[in-house]
Amino acid sequence: MRDMRVTPVAASIWITLLICLRISIHLKDAVVVTGVLVALAATLAAWRVRDRHNERGRPRPRRMRTPVGSLRLGWAAILIASGAAAIVAGSACDAHARDPTVRLIDSGRTYVTLRVRLIDDPAAMASRWNRTRFYADARVEQVEVSHGQWQPSNVNVMLMGAGIGEYVRDDRVLVRGSIDSQFRSDPPFVGAMEAENIELTERPGGWVSIVRHVRSSMRQVCSTLTVQGQALVPGVAIGDDRAMNEELSDAMKTSSLTHLTAVSGTHIAIMLSLIVSAVPGRGLIRAGATLAAMSLLVAVVGPQPSVIRAVLTASVGVAGLLLKRPGGAQAALSTVVVLVLLIDPFSARAVGFALSVLATWGVVGPAQQWNEAVKHAVRSDAWYARCVRRLLQACCVPLAAQILVAPVLVLMSPLLPVWGVIANVLVSPVIAPACVCALMTAVCAPWWPAAATLMAHVAQTFTGWIAWVATWVSSWPMANVSWPQGIEGTIVLASAAIGMLSVSTVVRRCRRRMSH
Repeated sequence: MRDMRVTPVAASIWITLLICLRISIHLKDAVVVTGVLVALAATLAAWRVRDRHNERGRPRPRRMRTPVGSLRLGWAAILIASGAAAIVAGSACDAHARDPTVRLIDSGRTYVTLRVRLIDDPAAMASRWNRTRFYADARVEQVEVSHGQWQPSNVNVMLMGAGIGEYVRDDRVLVRGSIDSQFRSDPPFVGAMEAENIELTERPGGWVSIVRHVRSSMRQVCSTLTVQGQALVPGVAIGDDRAMNEELSDAMKTSSLTHLTAVSGTHIAIMLSLIVSAVPGRGLIRAGATLAAMSLLVAVVGPQPSVIRAVLTASVGVAGLLLKRPGGAQAALSTVVVLVLLIDPFSARAVGFALSVLATWGVVGPAQQWNEAVKHAVRSDAWYARCVRRLLQACCVPLAAQILVAPVLVLMSPLLPVWGVIANVLVSPVIAPACVCALMTAVCAPWWPAAATLMAHVAQTFTGWIAWVATWVSSWPMANVSWPQGIEGTIVLASAAIGMLSVSTVVRRCRRRMSH
């Protein structure tokens, strides 16, 4: 039994935030909208109370799966959740519009002086001819509104320039330059800034310096590896794929393997599987070990909002599966989505968040249903039948994830990967050992370089297979299929995905009824 009660609420909040952020709704308008929605919800609730009073003693129809009254209460909950999302979006839009940096840019001033904190490690800009320019996202902490007068700020900006490459994540810098508000200007960002003058003001110590030492030590250890090892070993371990060349990056995208170099459900699944195997019981000990492991992963990879979102969404889903409660996993995943969206409404437009949620939903939802269907449909009395069953079950997870994330991927690129499922099946045997060896490299690098070097070379053996599969599959005919980009292509793909999932659900229910 799968608990889907929170899912419509999460979907309504997400859709409401997308609409409200798209039109930059003001708080006063959001209050009016919320009032209307709450009035409709109260009407439905009152209708439910009246019908319940009148229907006392009447038998419920046998074929009715959900009582009409429960549906009315469900719609009332959806309306209230949408109203709350509108309020949150209106508050976020007004706060962004009142920010001193935004007001300064809106006044026509483009050359500004900012005090910022780097959110990411600077990465080289994708160019075949110029690899000396870097870019990095940064959080604006203060803005100079006039000579010597500073005001606090809370927006993001994309920094670009040659001098950014010498700094690292969490460094606080003083930067001067011109801002292009036509590029990367969707809230919470204000635009892209060409950094003409940048000065280091603070390099944090404490645990931040320890994490920085771990990352730099791992890059130093991996510098002795092959080209693919320098990119994939730190990428698989801590999501640092800055050393990846353009050819390998294109091959990974074409073969749908880029999720391996980002903190995704795969990393969480491997870590939780190790914890479940090593820690006995299901009580506080295992929960504490899981919390410690996730905290360590966030600390090493970086507490960016995208990483925290990925860890939360993937952890609840995989934890539910490992604890043999897949229905609870879907409810927990929906609850995490609701909390994340209400705390950070701009996450509704984050592509990474959408991909992590949809992929995790595919793992805990359709993939598990298909896995059970294959288990009952394919016999296991012969060796070849068992091989076929295992092959089909191996295709369930990548196929479900590919179907669900395709509508989002087409928003970023008009090319859809065709052989992504096959590529993921081919690399699946080496993902776990590659992740474990790469993570051991990161742990040992600062304190035991010899052991870290050994583990890095072992991990390189497994990532070499990943690189070879990506390059080979990307060379196949029709590796990419052109698809209409934009909202039209997304709607078509989303409709096709919903149709495929609906057909599989209907077939499963029909077989269940026939078996009874």
